[in-house]
Amino acid sequence: MIARSWLFLVGPAVLLLSPQLSNPADNSVQFTGSLEAVTHHTVSIRLADGRIVDARIPDGAELSAQSLFLKYRMGDVVQIKGHVVPVAGNERDGYFPLVDEETGIGRNLDLEQISLVRTPSSDELANALSSRSRMVKGNLLADPTRPGETPDVSLKTLTRPAINGPSGKQGADAVLERTRTLVHQYLAALPNFVADSTTTLYRSPKAATPKWTVIESLRAEAHFRGGREVLMNIVRNGVALPDDATLPAALRARASTTTLSEVFNPDCPVTIDFEKRTVDASNTPLLVYRFASPRDSCFGSNWDGNYERYFAPREGEVFVGEADGLVREISCITTGFPPEFAHSRFEERVKWDEVRIGDERHFLPVSSETLMFTRGGFSWSVAEYANHRHFETSSSITFH
Repeated sequence: MIARSWLFLVGPAVLLLSPQLSNPADNSVQFTGSLEAVTHHTVSIRLADGRIVDARIPDGAELSAQSLFLKYRMGDVVQIKGHVVPVAGNERDGYFPLVDEETGIGRNLDLEQISLVRTPSSDELANALSSRSRMVKGNLLADPTRPGETPDVSLKTLTRPAINGPSGKQGADAVLERTRTLVHQYLAALPNFVADSTTTLYRSPKAATPKWTVIESLRAEAHFRGGREVLMNIVRNGVALPDDATLPAALRARASTTTLSEVFNPDCPVTIDFEKRTVDASNTPLLVYRFASPRDSCFGSNWDGNYERYFAPREGEVFVGEADGLVREISCITTGFPPEFAHSRFEERVKWDEVRIGDERHFLPVSSETLMFTRGGFSWSVAEYANHRHFETSSSITFH
């Protein structure tokens, strides 16, 4: 951000759905897939279509994390059986996502049985080793060391790259590099501030022309601490609530630094290319960059709200001020989900504008939106931020 502080991106937002039960009578389910993680309280497998199924490990010697660690290896093809945990009185069809405090993974599936189907093929092991889900904190599974690969480089095959003269694209590349530097400076010293937020959730059945119905109206104080947005003093549909821990789960647009750090992380397989020049509503010249990242890259997983996750590919656009290199808007589209996954498309957008706090002007988030496509229809959340205040940071980018 800048004091001119800026640059918050939408973090994960989830609409919770009922799981598909193979045996509705006792809420039992079973899956076969590649074993990718065993932590102290969670086991994770990847299905053939890329979905990640997470199950809670029960207390007990037979299915303890230690026993699974000793018995199984990374990539083993296993079958797991378990039952979905219902919680009475919940607004989400009776299901509640139990969160693993160690990993932050939500799962309402209790593991009952796990058995080895076979050892993995070389391709299956390679896929497991390259999977994002195996990188979860506290993974106990052995990580076989892969031999180093010699790059296919030779003086016989090398060609000298073309050297281009000054051009409009080179100017755009220079602005992009400046933006990378500003983003890294911001992420190294995340500021804290408070803003009044108004969030509206709309839903529509699946139709060529959506028919939106307001499901939730939310007014709150949005406290931004270290890039994370926490809601306090909430009024939801006319009812006062103390904080967001008391909110029923629903799709809600949030402004966080998650996508920002992922897009500009130099270690992530994200391509960023100059697309075009444009201007905003106040005639400020902007450069538009298009980014794309493949499946299983550095972006976080999408969660179905029960026990399945998926590391989907991402693409989107970044709008950057040509003169100052500051991000005005970022949009991100997530597609490529397996047919059996709960959502088919997920879109996020955040906008920043200049606001005044005390005697200084800052670039801060002024709106965020999230749109989710599911089998049954669409959910659309719009959040607006105003009256930004109480700004605290050890260092910032400012102008007077």
